[in-house]
Amino acid sequence: MGSDRMFLRYVHHKTFTVKFPDKCKWQNGFNPDNTVGLVWYTDGYKTDKGIGTGVYRWCWRRGHNFILGLHPTKFQAEMCIVKARIMENIEKGYTGKNIYILSYIQAAIKALDSFQINSKLIWDCHQLLVKQDPTGMGAGTCGN
Repeated sequence: MGSDRMFLRYVHHKTFTVKFPDKCKWQNGFNPDNTVGLVWYTDGYKTDKGIGTGVYRWCWRRGHNFILGLHPTKFQAEMCIVKARIMENIEKGYTGKNIYILSYIQAAIKALDSFQINSKLIWDCHQLLVKQDPTGMGAGTCGN
């Protein structure tokens, strides 16, 4: 996977919010489940064949793995899985849902909340999230 740098773009319209529950909320029993939104567990890994990433969705009781080559960063791997899941949500017709992404890499989720984007991968994810809920009626992304 090569560089995904692009000329700086500015976000003028965002139909989603990015929230991070604080430690106190987690200690008091915050536990997103599939009744309040879509819950994804993500993780990256490294093998002798390259860097990969995986996602597991509890209600489907299945996961997916992607090998991305020898040179992507963990950040790129995380964003690739987020992009793939957003695309799948659009294909399945999920709109206006909260999305809980349980990941070790907060930077990947926080990048979606930026008003200045210079990464094609982040820009693509942002545009897909807007497409998933163009009205802004409740879509949210929550990381941990």
